[in-house]
Amino acid sequence: MGAGDSLITTFMVGYLDRKKKSMDDDVAIKESIKEAAKFAAKVCQMEGAFGHEKEVQIDALKTK
Repeated sequence: MGAGDSLITTFMVGYLDRKKKSMDDDVAIKESIKEAAKFAAKVCQMEGAFGHEKEVQIDALKTK
């Protein structure tokens, strides 16, 4: 599962759980997306999370 899948899944599970607990929509969305973004960021740091287990050249991604 990649970062996008992780983000969407974590958001939906968190959002639906918060709505079951009668949380306000705005708060439920903000807390759920914050939680989902943190989880997706962790997935990006996992070996193989970019799909084909290719080494990422971090220096090549930096802007000059």
